Amino acid sequence: MNNILVMFTGGTIGSKNKEDVINVQSSSYFLLDEYHQFTGNKDVQFEPIQPLNQLSENLHPQDWITFHHTLKQALKEEHCGVIITHGSDTLAHTTSAMSLLCAEFDIPIIFIASNYPIHDPRSNGLRNFRSAVDFIIHQHIPGCFVIYENERRESVVHLASRLLQCTHYTDEFKSSFDVPFGYMNNGDFHWNTNRLNPTINQVKKNQAALTPCFTTPQVSTDVFYIQPYPGIDYRFYMSEGHAPTKAILHDVYHSGTIGTRKEAPSVSLLEFIQHCKEQHIDFYFAPMRGWEQSMYQTTQACIEAGAIPLKNITVETALAKLMIAYGSLEAKEDIISYIQSQRFFEYPDV
Repeated sequence: MNNILVMFTGGTIGSKNKEDVINVQSSSYFLLDEYHQFTGNKDVQFEPIQPLNQLSENLHPQDWITFHHTLKQALKEEHCGVIITHGSDTLAHTTSAMSLLCAEFDIPIIFIASNYPIHDPRSNGLRNFRSAVDFIIHQHIPGCFVIYENERRESVVHLASRLLQCTHYTDEFKSSFDVPFGYMNNGDFHWNTNRLNPTINQVKKNQAALTPCFTTPQVSTDVFYIQPYPGIDYRFYMSEGHAPTKAILHDVYHSGTIGTRKEAPSVSLLEFIQHCKEQHIDFYFAPMRGWEQSMYQTTQACIEAGAIPLKNITVETALAKLMIAYGSLEAKEDIISYIQSQRFFEYPDV
């Protein structure tokens, strides 16, 4: 008998549509009954837990710590894997954090979501759950993964550390570099042969070599995330009374650039980076392509001003890693060491 721990957290997959309003139900356990009716599989036993029940847009970084702590307390030797149901809106953020916090766990941890509530005929949630069960039963690959069916009805397996935010309007998920880890087909996992992907053996070796980084990990919300747009004025982030911040993570345009042009009376990016340096606020930017020898003058100017590029990592995982680092560590050298370390293939070998 295969024993799988199922952690329900809410989201669309745990919701129902009542009078055109979608909201979470008091319990999401109905999904387990739906699975047994759908498949007739009697060789799997589920142990359900529900540490919280929220639409994922309402989740906070502290909930990542709750998930991690709950798993550590609930996991038993007889569990062959974990399925975590989650909303799609912040799925990439939670999976990024959990791929780091749970990197040393020796069983597969599979995140799933749903584009519509389970009882909607358009929903892919039950099929995602079935693929997650099949992956756990037939594959013994440790680590955090996401399984989500795309619009072509392909059951795509993503490394949790490389999942990108769900796209607007289409409900589609992609991995960084548009390279998923593999696919599920008729219950079997097919590894995606690509130089950016670790092999199954490499994933197993990585897990075996890891040790926990923190006894009791924490997250810090004193990490501020900024997205670029034309004409952005950094005076707002420098105003009096602005909450103290430990670090800034600045997103970039697709070519790894951020505008540096000054237009009076606004404050330019380079002036803002200088301000952060004077305030002892560490300044990072991501995602940067790490294989190109040449870079734009604007990017070079940011680095010369003191900005730290994080190369090839998704901005979602970069943000989670910074929050964990600044929440769990004190010494600057320990923070930098953790940020630069490889936990669960968040830095593709390009």
